[in-house]
Amino acid sequence: MRNTTIKLYSNRINGIKLDPYWISGFVQADGCFCVNYKKPNRIQPRFSISQKMDQEILIKSIKKYFEVGYIVKSIKRNTLEYRVNSLDDLNKK
Repeated sequence: MRNTTIKLYSNRINGIKLDPYWISGFVQADGCFCVNYKKPNRIQPRFSISQKMDQEILIKSIKKYFEVGYIVKSIKRNTLEYRVNSLDDLNKK
């Protein structure tokens, strides 16, 4: 019997193997999907993942995996937050 590995949608970034199953579990634990209401009659969707500053490589790897969004540092809270605010980007990824 031959052992075959299929690497669909998997990616190794900065030594961390990211794939859709790992990402979905991580987002379920530490991610957030929300919609902000802005006047007048405008909504802004947001997907975000927050981690402590010592997880910078992980947050940057997730950003690189999705190829959209940006990272916000909060020195006061000692956190990093990966954000995607564009509805087009959310639909693509």
